Amino acid sequence: MNTSKDVRVFAEGWTDAGLKQTGIKNFNEVEAKEGSEAIMKFGDWPLVVAGRYGQGRTVAFMGYTPAESTLSASWLSLYGQMLVEALGENPEYRYSAVTGGDTPLMQLLKQQPLATVKATPAALAATLKDHVGGFTVELANNHGFARLVRLRIECEDPAQQSQLLALYGDNYFDLFPGEKKTVAVEVRTSPALAGTIKGTVIIQGSNVREVRIPVRLAEGQ
Repeated sequence: MNTSKDVRVFAEGWTDAGLKQTGIKNFNEVEAKEGSEAIMKFGDWPLVVAGRYGQGRTVAFMGYTPAESTLSASWLSLYGQMLVEALGENPEYRYSAVTGGDTPLMQLLKQQPLATVKATPAALAATLKDHVGGFTVELANNHGFARLVRLRIECEDPAQQSQLLALYGDNYFDLFPGEKKTVAVEVRTSPALAGTIKGTVIIQGSNVREVRIPVRLAEGQ
């Protein structure tokens, strides 16, 4: 029904999901509500529109759903973009992942919008008894999706690193916008290791600004 020029994309991070190539067989001729955003148009008619209703986000598609029982990659990518838009995220990296492009997965993760994770306390200390001790780290994600958040301990003295074992209650996890998480860390050291261990707890993620917290581990009575 349409030529490639009829489907136009106006929102950053969106693609036409292949609709320019497949065409639009049927669509509803409507006007966009005042205050909404036209993401995609068919000619001058709104085709995909984003807005708000009450406290929530809305995304509307003016075309007809396909009659096939099995959805093609084009329709899946369109619906995937709509779902991500409803979550308030830029759909660009999700779309690339869904369509199985040539970009490696880890590169897609690194290209996600940057998230900021706050960690408390500002300094950590633990008393070891029989070379075993522990502490907890409180993590709070301010905005965006924080992907593959992980913790590790780095000793100031490289010689101590191989004699320290850290067991994390959770690692390589995601945090939703506004989500908080407490991670318990158990530390075990070699009986041959004496004295105080000084180091840094490093919090990282594929799209997370690095956070560093000083840590002090000392054998107690």
